[in-house]
Amino acid sequence: MPLPPLETWEALLQPLAEELGLDLFSVHLHTHSRGQQLQIVADRQGASGPGTGVTVEELAQLNREIQALLALKFGEDAVPSMEVASPGVERDLKTPKDVRRHAGQVVRAVLTAPVEGAGQVVEGVLGEEGEESFGVTLASGERVSVPWSQVRKVRTVFHFGRSSSPVAAAAEAGRGRKRGKSERHDGGSGTTGNP
Repeated sequence: MPLPPLETWEALLQPLAEELGLDLFSVHLHTHSRGQQLQIVADRQGASGPGTGVTVEELAQLNREIQALLALKFGEDAVPSMEVASPGVERDLKTPKDVRRHAGQVVRAVLTAPVEGAGQVVEGVLGEEGEESFGVTLASGERVSVPWSQVRKVRTVFHFGRSSSPVAAAAEAGRGRKRGKSERHDGGSGTTGNP
């Protein structure tokens, strides 16, 4: 039996992830010279920052459960190689759901055009969201509205070794850039997979 089209993967795998207390962030099927690889990014439901995310053990369990489900539905030989990973400490935010999940965290948005009062790169504490935009409180305390239509990329930012307060971290990040220093670190992600 052939594997389903990519559009059906999330619908097939989301209930399984939910049973394990996880959310699927993305599902991609890649074709390589050695065959296909299914890449799945998942996190613990309600995870909102460092220390609250999915564990390697939970990723391994999800991997095993997905392999068993696919083998049952499509046969052992049809199961592609898999990589199951966390989104990492710093993650891209692509939807209003992502913004709601990470409200209160420090983010950095790169825009296609400047936003009044903030410029083309906005860093601060993520606030309320709407269908058309989301709010960010800058280190100065000023709140700006960022239209989704102008977002090139928005990502959570974690400053290692700094205050756990998002407002303090945003203020410190702003001061660090003004002095020409940046201690930003692109946190890694935990992964588990089969060859």
